[in-house]
Amino acid sequence: MILQVVIAVLTGFIRIGLSALYLMVLWIRRTILLVCTPALRSQLNHSLQTADVSRLLGHWSNNLLDTDKVLQSFFNGCAAAGPDGCAFYAATPEAVAQKLDDVIAAIKLNPVPVRTGVSYGLLDYKRLLNAIFRTFYSPYATFPTLAQGLADLAEGNGTVLYQMFESPFFECACNATVDTTLISDGQDAVMCTDGNLNRLTVQESREHYENLLKTSRWGELWAGIRVRCANWPEQPKRHFQGPFVGNTSHPVLWVGNTADPVTPLAFAHKMAKGFPGSAVLTQDSPGHCSISGPSICTQKYIRSYFLNGTLPPPGVVCPAVSEPLPPRSRNQGQDDAQAVLARDLTEEDASILNAVQELIRSPIVSPLGRGF
Repeated sequence: MILQVVIAVLTGFIRIGLSALYLMVLWIRRTILLVCTPALRSQLNHSLQTADVSRLLGHWSNNLLDTDKVLQSFFNGCAAAGPDGCAFYAATPEAVAQKLDDVIAAIKLNPVPVRTGVSYGLLDYKRLLNAIFRTFYSPYATFPTLAQGLADLAEGNGTVLYQMFESPFFECACNATVDTTLISDGQDAVMCTDGNLNRLTVQESREHYENLLKTSRWGELWAGIRVRCANWPEQPKRHFQGPFVGNTSHPVLWVGNTADPVTPLAFAHKMAKGFPGSAVLTQDSPGHCSISGPSICTQKYIRSYFLNGTLPPPGVVCPAVSEPLPPRSRNQGQDDAQAVLARDLTEEDASILNAVQELIRSPIVSPLGRGF
């Protein structure tokens, strides 16, 4: 669930509207970890001379600049992992991509019926695309499951992918446990009221859809966010709409991934231009937010920023310590996390990595997670 915040960064107060910055501060094993993504989500900023009237105006029009990079990382990783490390294995990334295209084409014509212990239905074209897109948010937690699900689907079994959207039976009991993860009403309220409400005509909806497809094939899913806001009630005029710039008393640290499915790294650099003295820390990994991938380097820079106010040097790119699908050389008899921890890590680094690995096991939920 997206966390909307108004934060004070150290001694510098930044007034930020809904969805301008997603921030989570986690205290784990006496180590401060910050999860910070440039979640401006395609927003117009007067100081950036941005031509696209996007998130702030409710357009949701250029979030997918890096989305295809996430899927490419699946193709690359699956080919490198070998048949033991990736259930959907093929010899080259191009061959893995072709296998996926074949599966999608087959499902488009022949949806697969699925019956589980909880529900039944069809794994059809839309549900398959949503299942794939959902894994883009947390590749380290979900790519192995995606690979197995696609391999099963190629054999006519859609259970694994179908269950990605399955919810337990509703229990009408006072002490029943309710999973609120997939309750999307609050998320819709944020997405539809962040900026000026745009009520699209049928023709405008088509144009929005076609423009998104020019950026990514996943535009056909993303277009639905703006379309489903078409009948949202008029909002009050008092909500903050910018400008999202400021000369803070302490520089801001922006963190972004090289392959984020919905908040491209370019947005971090755009936002940094509006805050003098701020810095951008890049994490070289796929997924949404830096916390989606394990990087000791990233966490150390973030901790140093909060404890000492220290910014990373310009141009720093932090590597992840592993891949979502471990290469062949590291999947012989042990999983990727164990392989990494078996390296020559200091006690401090091992503690940070253990904490991050624990967080990664809780996937980030996509706004399309309900199967829209």
